Amino acid sequence: MSNRTINTETEHKFCESVLNAITIAPQSLPNIAVDEDKTRNAARCMTEFLCARLAQGGEAPHVLERTTVSWRNGFINLRNAVRDHLWTNLRPKFVEHFREIATDHPAAYLMTSWQSDGDVFYVWAIPENVVYEALPKHGVEQTDKRSIEIFPDVHRFERCQDSPDLSPFYRQSRWGKAELDKLVEAAKIDAAARRRNRNQEPSGTEEEEDPTDSETAPGYTSATVDFLKELPSHVSNADWHEANKDRYCTVLRDPTRRLVEMLRTQYIERLSPEVAGGKRHVSILKKNDYGKGGYHDHYWFAFYDPHAGSKTKSVQLYFRLLGSEQVWRYGFSMGNYCDEYLQRLQGALQQSAEAVASYLRKAPDGTLVALHRGDREERMQPKAFAETIVTSAPSLEDLTGVGVIREFPLQSLPEHDDTLVQEIGEFFTWAWPLFEASVTGVWPQSKPAVPHAIPESEESEDVDEDAPGTLDELSELTSLPLSFLEELEQALLAKQQAVLVGPPGTSKTYIARQFARYLVAQRPGRPQGNHHILYMHANWTYEDFFEGIKPSTTKTGMLTFQPRKGFFLEWTEQLKDYDSASRHVLVLDEINRCDTAAVLGELLQLLEYRGTTVRLLSGRRFVFPRNVFIIGTMNIADRSIGRMDLALRRRFLWLNLYSHPNALQRWLDRLGNNPVGFKSSSLAECNELLAKRGIPAEQHIGHALFMIQETSADDSFLAQDLPLTEKHLRRVVQFSVIPYIRELFTTQCGMADEEIVGQMRNILLKCLSSAADRQDNSSTS
Repeated sequence: MSNRTINTETEHKFCESVLNAITIAPQSLPNIAVDEDKTRNAARCMTEFLCARLAQGGEAPHVLERTTVSWRNGFINLRNAVRDHLWTNLRPKFVEHFREIATDHPAAYLMTSWQSDGDVFYVWAIPENVVYEALPKHGVEQTDKRSIEIFPDVHRFERCQDSPDLSPFYRQSRWGKAELDKLVEAAKIDAAARRRNRNQEPSGTEEEEDPTDSETAPGYTSATVDFLKELPSHVSNADWHEANKDRYCTVLRDPTRRLVEMLRTQYIERLSPEVAGGKRHVSILKKNDYGKGGYHDHYWFAFYDPHAGSKTKSVQLYFRLLGSEQVWRYGFSMGNYCDEYLQRLQGALQQSAEAVASYLRKAPDGTLVALHRGDREERMQPKAFAETIVTSAPSLEDLTGVGVIREFPLQSLPEHDDTLVQEIGEFFTWAWPLFEASVTGVWPQSKPAVPHAIPESEESEDVDEDAPGTLDELSELTSLPLSFLEELEQALLAKQQAVLVGPPGTSKTYIARQFARYLVAQRPGRPQGNHHILYMHANWTYEDFFEGIKPSTTKTGMLTFQPRKGFFLEWTEQLKDYDSASRHVLVLDEINRCDTAAVLGELLQLLEYRGTTVRLLSGRRFVFPRNVFIIGTMNIADRSIGRMDLALRRRFLWLNLYSHPNALQRWLDRLGNNPVGFKSSSLAECNELLAKRGIPAEQHIGHALFMIQETSADDSFLAQDLPLTEKHLRRVVQFSVIPYIRELFTTQCGMADEEIVGQMRNILLKCLSSAADRQDNSSTS
């Protein structure tokens, strides 16, 4: 252990000089290359920008070890977090190492946090001795590292007994515009890389581990616990929830979504890609209670059998946070309406009693078995349940539910945050045979490979809490002009069915889906509705869409034919469970790809006579609901457009969604979206060249080809912007634009015009040569 000789006053003055230096934006920035395959770009950019600010003080920092630098007469260890508060892993052996480096010099831990939705960042320059003395008081179980957290409004080490007051070492500052643009770009690249690479091991040795990786844990904190404790007393207070919406997203929703994504990629995908590929795993707080403003007093997520259609009708691997009971738990469970799953599980227990009992006797520490008989719950140790299976299996026949759980005090949640993914993932892996037996009715013969109380009854929660609430929000989300969205809304409210028509690459499907979310969203006095997208193609028939005859075999082997509902009838029957005041939208994507008039059948007539009872071919009577809207999309360049007959055309209102350079520019102007400096005027210039050669506007190059987005895994209608990097731009031009232009000229003129193809390639890529020139000039200066 090193004995430091530096006095406290000198070290405090050093920390103050660090804070003074970093609150002033530099006149010029270092060129930082963002690596699209890695996940720590934003933290690295923060480090570079902080060092650039320190350099303005007359002396540039000298890098000693990754994020440790020497500056002036002292040493600084930089730790950054891309979130609303400081979060970092700190290993005791590194603290000792840093102390040895700074034996005779002042030293500071420069801890910085920044959330990517604003320009404000929070900084603590904490004297080395303060951190050194506080670390042993940190109340965590693991010994190899400590998860350090500091909140801007608290200024203390979370979960640290007798934490020192950190406010004397704190400053709030702002990034400059150029700094912020680069940071947001890096944060978007990081988010995309994390979604791709969740299951990859971090590089480097333990000593070299980057302390700025703030995404190795979900991020549950004491603020999460405080929010959950307050929640039960505000289940009917819509004003409180509106006022605390940002807080809810930061401390509860976003960490839970991160936890789901980590578990999905690191554990569930290895157990079952089908289960991992399900949707809407995470619950919401807002109830679908006809707009009355009711909220749940708990929060949870579950991976479930996708064939069940919803979490509450399936067996589950779940995680639950209960403010009212002051506990959190996770495990295997059964939702409502799980009789068939329960019967299959009981059958597997009886057929393989010895194997199941042997498995349960080796349950992880802290495991409890929960047995439900109606409203009564009985909890027992796994070994006791194992004996019950072997000796008195018939006594299990009156069960209404079975589960295995682990449960902890709510207050302990932050202490588990750093190891939560591994804890839950390994328990889900252990519980997987119970899940599998509930689905198949057979106890699996082999144990799944381990990769590096039961939820209360509740209905499926359908409220889309992220849906755009106004046309202005929808315009911001889609980058489309407000005037176009107003036209679409007026068309739908007037006719109830409309078709978006345009060339490829104008995001017709994306616009239709986002508008559907907006139209069916919960409003005061109107409950949440349902929306669904159906991808049409040449093999669709009337029997698939409306109804048909399905062959089946009786117990005696006789072949019979029974009426079978098609998709549309099944979907409209589900809508009966919704309040009549709600709205519903069906999106028919590429509506002209099938023989539309034949596939839609009676629906063509019903579009103009909603609420009227008709007799279908099977004899079934059907009424088309008045509160159903239909949005079609159609690629006007598609050769199959001739299938659209006049009767169908007359029943829809048609809106042209052509190339919108202004929409592209709005997207490019978002922070971090345009590192190469691409301009929408380049797209407009190319389309003008097409127009001069007789190509109509409905066949011009679509603006959305350049608006790079990535769909989230859990909610397919949500998409995140990705920066238009050089790699993405070259890919769009080479594999999307150029082939389309060649096909267009071949169709129109019989052969491709290679001169214009080359001209357009140069126009679209000219920003790259400009960016290279700027970088060369910057390097020279």
